Amino acid sequence: MLKAYEGGGKHGITKPYLDTENIPTIGYGATLMPTWITGENKSRPVRMTDRITADQADKLKEYDYDRH
Repeated sequence: MLKAYEGGGKHGITKPYLDTENIPTIGYGATLMPTWITGENKSRPVRMTDRITADQADKLKEYDYDRH
């Protein structure tokens, strides 16, 4: 259900969009980019210049689900 709702946006799931609170969001509602995507030392907020693959979006959805 989440994939159908979040993935229907103008740019799909691979490019950031602003959520209803104007927070940069990517994939299926993620607001943080984990280190395993960015290669950086710590997780950080999504930037409007970020891009992810559809596979990364699926893994990020599971990561966020498990984290919460």
